[in-house]
Amino acid sequence: MAHQTDLNKVGREAFVLLEEYLRRRGPPPSPPRSSTHQYYNYAPPKNELHSVRDPKEFDGVLIVTRRVPWRNYAGQNHCFHIIFLCSSPRLRRSNWKKRKGLNQGHDTQPAMASKTVVDLFCFSVLVLCMASPSLQQEIFDPMDFEAMGDGETDDGQALVDAWDSACEHRAPAIFVIPKRTFLAGPGTFEGPCRVTPKVQILGTVKAVPSMNDYYNPGWFEFKHLDGLEIGGGGTLDGQGAASWNKTNCPPKRSCKSLPISMRLLRVSNATIANLTFINSKGFHIGVQQSSSVTISRLQISAPADSPNTDGIHISRSDNVMITSLKIGTGDDCISIGQGANNVQISDVTCGPGHGISVGSLGKYMNEEDVSGVSVRNCTVSGTTNGVRIKTWPGSPPSQASNFTFEDIIMHNVSNPIIIDQHYCPDHQCVVSPSRVKIQNVTFRRIQGTSNDPVAVKLMCSETMACENVHLQDISLIMENSTATSNITSSCSNAKGVAVGLQNPESCLC
Repeated sequence: MAHQTDLNKVGREAFVLLEEYLRRRGPPPSPPRSSTHQYYNYAPPKNELHSVRDPKEFDGVLIVTRRVPWRNYAGQNHCFHIIFLCSSPRLRRSNWKKRKGLNQGHDTQPAMASKTVVDLFCFSVLVLCMASPSLQQEIFDPMDFEAMGDGETDDGQALVDAWDSACEHRAPAIFVIPKRTFLAGPGTFEGPCRVTPKVQILGTVKAVPSMNDYYNPGWFEFKHLDGLEIGGGGTLDGQGAASWNKTNCPPKRSCKSLPISMRLLRVSNATIANLTFINSKGFHIGVQQSSSVTISRLQISAPADSPNTDGIHISRSDNVMITSLKIGTGDDCISIGQGANNVQISDVTCGPGHGISVGSLGKYMNEEDVSGVSVRNCTVSGTTNGVRIKTWPGSPPSQASNFTFEDIIMHNVSNPIIIDQHYCPDHQCVVSPSRVKIQNVTFRRIQGTSNDPVAVKLMCSETMACENVHLQDISLIMENSTATSNITSSCSNAKGVAVGLQNPESCLC
């Protein structure tokens, strides 16, 4: 038989755990007095209570009540057990069976039986949540963290607090922004988490308009997370109109970019779906240093004259899939920056804006190579470019390779097909050639209308000629015209082949 002092130590430690639990969760109600409140012998795992030795060492039993469900003050479902640590050798299994039989009678008998057991055999009684609330899925709502949800009070801290609590939860959690209108400054939703919470944006969140509140590149910034899921059908409104006149990007290279509405940084196995983004201050979505990201079923919009409001920008990331989007902004619908690999884009409706672009590349020193971009089954309307690869003149050396643009429909587009290695929006660039090497590029089955008589432009570097450019089945005509003879192509330092229908006539050599 274990010494009484050992049992007392266990009891004291158990009550410390109980006190901490009650402090965090509030005390549970008393157990119901009913005939269903049955008792049974129970041997817990060694790690169930701190410092509890193997129950076999005790000449006694650990008696636990039946699991009792209850709801706390916040309406969350929990459960608890009443536990008796019994040390008396007088308790024998045959006697216990007789006492257990008392549960067959009226409702008051189990309570009398439990009282007898406590008085005669048990030195301590404690209440523990055996099925801990932290092991159950919970919903974390910023309204429970003092958010106002009136669209006028900055609720940014409440959103972050709700996220932090969800991130610390030991089981699956849902971070919910309910169907209200929230005003919020910048927030960082950071991991790693015990289990990455699902994010459900059901309402509308508006960004604080003043730029004085922004200290990070992102407004909503999710970072260091695996398995992130963001959805819900809600709206993120960047309220960017007041900020657009404060940027010179472009044309100045040294300008500071405005905040990205939703930025993913060092995130893996993530999805963003079923949301609306409007009027971002800077890019609407940025994916940086991330992998295995799927973006689908979004609507992204900003005025055609809003500067640098790219729909989605991807850099230093791999295995990114973008599908089923409608994007219209003042810049690129989708832009693929340095270090992007294996990016698949499909079923995107683009316009207004600057089209779907790889680049710009070569703006900074030590940029990483770009490889493996496919753009398929897209429609581009009323944009200043269609599908484009752009690099800065005078750029440091890097490589851009393995691009496929196919099954693209153009409606009233300037520059439907363009490689531009002289990209210089402010017309104040150095005169030396770009050193970004472009190769293995395919334009296949591209048709529609151009509002520029030069519909295909392949303007490559004087020192780094584009190689293995492949044109197949190109059918472009001038907008508001049925003639095919008044549209042309232009090539410079581009090497490759053209097969199938070519309108305009190919300039490749």
